Amino acid sequence: MKVAYSVTERADNGLKEKAVEFKRFDVVFEQQPKLMSMIDQMDILGDIVEKTAIYRLGEKREISIKHDSDSYSCYDIRSICKLKDGCVIIADDNNQSLKRLDMTSFKILVVCQLPRCPWQICKIDNEIAVSSHGMNIDIVTTKGPLKVAREIKTDHRCLGLMYRNGKIYVTDSFKTIFVYNKTGKILSQFSKDQSGNNLFGSVFSLTVSQDGERIYVADITYGLVVLSKEGKLHGKYNTFNLKYATAICETDSRDILVCGDTSNNNVQFSPNGEVIGEILTSDGQAGGCRAVCYDRNHTRLIVGRYRRDYIEIYDMK
Repeated sequence: MKVAYSVTERADNGLKEKAVEFKRFDVVFEQQPKLMSMIDQMDILGDIVEKTAIYRLGEKREISIKHDSDSYSCYDIRSICKLKDGCVIIADDNNQSLKRLDMTSFKILVVCQLPRCPWQICKIDNEIAVSSHGMNIDIVTTKGPLKVAREIKTDHRCLGLMYRNGKIYVTDSFKTIFVYNKTGKILSQFSKDQSGNNLFGSVFSLTVSQDGERIYVADITYGLVVLSKEGKLHGKYNTFNLKYATAICETDSRDILVCGDTSNNNVQFSPNGEVIGEILTSDGQAGGCRAVCYDRNHTRLIVGRYRRDYIEIYDMK
């Protein structure tokens, strides 16, 4: 009983001491006067949107791209570009050439030897632009035999390359995107984000959305980098299973496909950079994914891997 009285007394004293620290207030909730007027102006509180589904790939077809004129194996396909006539152009770095592949017969129709090893290629109206790790862009005609018609000279190395709505977007090997018109006049360049930090770590390739509003960059340091057409950073996005992002393309649904060289795979992103999932996994062989192209005519995915004499073609669902 003595212990109980002692404990009770200490408890009472503790409550009295705490009660001195407490203050009592009468509070009233005041409604934000603008809130109801804002709600009155709204038709709906939100939308239900369909979440983008991950692509499913059909059976793989391996199409040889070796040609009788080749001096070496075709082990470094860096870029693939689709033409209006249904053919694709393949940039064969090791043989320093462009190859025109018919997508019906899967035969190499034309080979064009280049003055330099090609890196990324893109379509410019009825021509093909080619970057080659040098300080120029070669312009190749596609009517009749493929041949170099002219070049655009720059004062920087040229790697990533894309054309959209009268503008040529080209990256140097590390930090900057340059924007030119078709005659080679520089219009703008981007290298820093809104906070003054570097936009990129090391850029290998890029693409521009069909409406020209967004620039998508495959960066081996950050994965997918998304910019506005003015160069404003929207975000940097990556996932654990994408390593050394080196190639990129856009689909009809405006999703972005990014190749991982070291991870030897292909990952699908939404237009806003959300990771949707891995659509093409590593095949476990030596070499990685270094080229990707979306075939709108046949809804196909075309992939080039390192150390292969063939490209892979998948039907997409």
